[in-house]
Amino acid sequence: MTSLDMTFNNEKARTHLASYLSRIRGYSNFDETMKIRVFVDSYGDFAGFEGVDYAIGFLSFNHKISDILNSRVSPFIMTFKAFEEIVSHL
Repeated sequence: MTSLDMTFNNEKARTHLASYLSRIRGYSNFDETMKIRVFVDSYGDFAGFEGVDYAIGFLSFNHKISDILNSRVSPFIMTFKAFEEIVSHL
């Protein structure tokens, strides 16, 4: 599975995530090349993300932390910009 196979089964969660990503852009130390770790459940549905070097993150209200811990899919590492583009095109 690749990051391009990721799904958002809950439109409300995707909309909330897109809004959150937009707010992060307003942070004074924002860097669109910062690395983030994206988590999906075992079926490829987005579950959350966290900054690799920054204390930012998001957990979809459609999932529990145990969905991430029990997922058979390894997290994806990508830039904030790449992730934002994926979210905006889904």
